[in-house]
Amino acid sequence: MPSNNGLLHIIDGYAPYYPSLYEYIKMASGIDSLRNHFMRYELTTLDLEKSVKGSMVDGVQTYIDSVFVTSNSMIRQLNASLTNEDSTYTFVMPTNKAFMDMYNKVKPYYNILATTTVQDVENYTSATDNKTKTVTVNASYLTDSLVRRHIVNNLVFSNKDAYNKWVVNEGEFTDTLRSTTRHKFSNPREILEAYQVGEPVEMSNGYARIVDSLAFYPWETYAPELEFTPLRNLGALFPAAALSSSYIITSSDGQPLTGLFGPETTLTEYRYAWITPGGDRAKPDFFVEMPGVMSTTYNFYVVFMPTAKFATDTRPNWLNFQLLYCGKDGKAATYNFNKAYADSLLTGGTLPADVTAVNANTAFINDPEKTDTVFIGRFTFPVNYSALGNGYEYAPSLRVTSPISVLNNTQLATYTRDVRIAAILLRPVELDEFEAKNK
Repeated sequence: MPSNNGLLHIIDGYAPYYPSLYEYIKMASGIDSLRNHFMRYELTTLDLEKSVKGSMVDGVQTYIDSVFVTSNSMIRQLNASLTNEDSTYTFVMPTNKAFMDMYNKVKPYYNILATTTVQDVENYTSATDNKTKTVTVNASYLTDSLVRRHIVNNLVFSNKDAYNKWVVNEGEFTDTLRSTTRHKFSNPREILEAYQVGEPVEMSNGYARIVDSLAFYPWETYAPELEFTPLRNLGALFPAAALSSSYIITSSDGQPLTGLFGPETTLTEYRYAWITPGGDRAKPDFFVEMPGVMSTTYNFYVVFMPTAKFATDTRPNWLNFQLLYCGKDGKAATYNFNKAYADSLLTGGTLPADVTAVNANTAFINDPEKTDTVFIGRFTFPVNYSALGNGYEYAPSLRVTSPISVLNNTQLATYTRDVRIAAILLRPVELDEFEAKNK
């Protein structure tokens, strides 16, 4: 009914009340672990601007009308307005069992030491330097906080996201789900439906789905594949005359560079580091820093760019790789990658003994005629680095050098000393195993 200051609606009964998803966290049964984590970040403060001041009592300001505002920094970090009625979300809420099961699954990836020592390659004065730096943290507190954060980091999905509209029957099914933190997941039905307890619970701003297990893949959440490049992550380069230049490949016709990166690529431009030795009788020796590494097992791959396509030099590289890391005792250590070990892993062989030094027998050779991804081995990091310093300050490094003798003319004629590495990939073993199983 039109009125002089608005519209009057007459109803014949009470409209059902639906709490918000944030309110439901506080009232739902069986999700105490989730609730306790969220409530740690809830803060109620006095809004001084909206409150009405009263008199001063003993030098203290009193208020006739006090206005308090409650906020939660966790929902801001998740980029989800869980208290707003004009938003719509799907919130996967783990039961206590699901929460603790995931906690115990994630925790080994966060083996943070109270004191961690890493090689300080940025301040090396030579390739054989051994400067180190040490960081001390509250390991138990940091581990617990980060594990819990990773559990809740991808539980909320916007129903307005194009990837997710099918969840509320507003679009066709897609094989990808995207959280409010912008992470994508390739098993949406398993995440939402396989372990659901009862039916989705309707809220004023979406739906709560209580699940008895969190079906996220590790490599899509807390243990992703990592990529490092000499272009972005170069920690040190020797000798002094050696040079790392940024080299750009650009498609002249604007078409994807399928000849370099395969039929699936959409790249029309690619930039990588071209490292030169700086002398006729010199060879480069450099370190690539690897921030964000978890305490888990990775397969190591080195992606070489083809020399034959961009230069008259058609010789392959002949390179050794040495890992500089922190041991489980908190002290700096090294590990030498070995071609025999890598070949053994590829053929299902057993792990050979760790070699004490790199040499001509342990070195790897690439195919210079193509973009060549070379498997150099496997390593289990005993320590997590992702939470140390600013994420980049304390990290393991990969030293790249060559067994070429600069006095051996045959070797100089056979192998190039220019290094064109596009990337160093650290792929969690479980990801490689999953992909091999599902080919």
